[in-house]
Order: sequence, then C-alpha cells, then structure tokens
Amino acid sequence: MNVTLSTDDPRSLKALVLSCGASEWLALPGGGYGIPSASHQGAFYAADCSSCSCPDFQYRREVCKHQMAVRIYRIMQAA
Repeated sequence: MNVTLSTDDPRSLKALVLSCGASEWLALPGGGYGIPSASHQGAFYAADCSSCSCPDFQYRREVCKHQMAVRIYRIMQAA
C-alpha cells in the first residue's frame, strides 16, 4: 500500500495529523476505524482504506483525509 503526501494538499497534512491521534480511534468490526470528527464534537466517521462515511468522501468520491490517515496508520503499524 502506498500513500502520497503533499504539502500542497491540505488533506495530506490533515491526514498526517489524524494518523498521530490513532489511539483515539474506535476499532470497528470488519477492520475499519471510527475516526473522530474535527467539526462535530462526539461524532465519528467510519473509515477504511477504500471508503469513508464523511461528507467529503460521500460528495467527491475521492480519497478523503480519514482514508489517508488509515493508510498512513497501517503503513506505520507494518513497519
């Protein structure tokens, strides 16, 4: 699995920050994670490497910061 991060992409930077807080994620059945929402206190988005329940992914259907964070986390765990 590869992740391309860019300082020109705000999602990349936010994903990096999110991955540092992985200890706050909820482990979900099926291998995904509940990642806390930055804008809605107490809300979590269900995310894995290929999908996410956040509005950004639902609208754009492109990789969101939550999916990137999961990918970064999994790469770091495998290292």
